[in-house]
Amino acid sequence: PPWGPEARALFLWGEGPRGLGPAAGGEARRLTVHPARETSPRWSPDGKSLVFASDRFGSADLFTIDARGRGLRRLTYESSTEVPAAVTATHVFGHSNAWGRSDLFRVSLAGGDMIRLTGHPYETEHSPTVSPDGASVYFVAGSSGGAWRNPAQRGANTGKIWVARTGVPLTDYRKLTQGDQHDMYPVCLDSETVAFVSNRAGAPNVWAMKAPNGRATQVTRFGSGTIRSLTASRDGRQVAFQRDSRVWLADVAKGEARPVEIFAPADAQRDPVQRLTVGT
Repeated sequence: PPWGPEARALFLWGEGPRGLGPAAGGEARRLTVHPARETSPRWSPDGKSLVFASDRFGSADLFTIDARGRGLRRLTYESSTEVPAAVTATHVFGHSNAWGRSDLFRVSLAGGDMIRLTGHPYETEHSPTVSPDGASVYFVAGSSGGAWRNPAQRGANTGKIWVARTGVPLTDYRKLTQGDQHDMYPVCLDSETVAFVSNRAGAPNVWAMKAPNGRATQVTRFGSGTIRSLTASRDGRQVAFQRDSRVWLADVAKGEARPVEIFAPADAQRDPVQRLTVGT
């Protein structure tokens, strides 16, 4: 659920219809009609276009499209899987298995080669976000594990929030969270504050912290369920996320969260019934 221009719109995606819908709820407008799986949409800073992943040519590649559903353009052509996570005025940041393990990369919005940003031989890095001043990249190092299947999972197979100085490759790495909990999906609220999802208090909830000292405060207080796909409004005052199968908004300062009712066309591209002839 990335935010739209001036934080007024949301983008829906998944196996079914994809489209735009107002933050207050209501009808969504479909942007793409291809039967491929299209995921992980991210808005450009000016709110005029989106970058998303699609497997319409086999593996997941990056594409860009404007907010009216026009000007579709392919950005990457690798045989690996690319997942966009953040868009600046000039580049898309994401993670890919192009080099064997999950590493961070960036690619120009004009297209071109993916530039590898991390390369730890044993660790995996994913879900990057760029600070508003462009100086820092926050990301998750470690496994996403079974965070969706087991929201309360704790142990060694979990992710932690890190920050590094922007560059090729990234430099000056600092680990911001500790412990055996899952810390996932960082998004920048301002140049020093990052929000993320953590199950450190039991069920997954949204937390926020100042990067210099790493002290986190709890924003939402759900007792169950899953949270994924966290994004922030352009002013950093609100976050949007998917909780179970619904889109939610939360006020970071007040800690108030509410679901957003969004309605999309129900017709599908493919027949849900498959007829198979099975022989022995």
